[in-house]
Amino acid sequence: DDRRLIHTPQGDLLMKHHPNISIEESRKFKFFIHGHTHRYEIRDNNGLIVICPGSISFPRDDSIGSYAILEVTDSKINITIYELETKNILATYKI
Repeated sequence: DDRRLIHTPQGDLLMKHHPNISIEESRKFKFFIHGHTHRYEIRDNNGLIVICPGSISFPRDDSIGSYAILEVTDSKINITIYELETKNILATYKI
């Protein structure tokens, strides 16, 4: 099983390779991080924050490689996706 569960101050985070998540699962988690598509994204799907960091070595988007940094505390959520070589910000999500 490629699933990982991480508890955060804002809610549980589910991480797995494939982007498929059931409606029942989506109600249990605050964050869902996946891979597989190799395309970076951050979106709010009815309260579930869906994140794909993209790919460092085989991007399938307009980046030259990307990665995500999540900062989750009691008072904030800060998610940023950066381009690998330039460190340019490609996407952000803040609460």
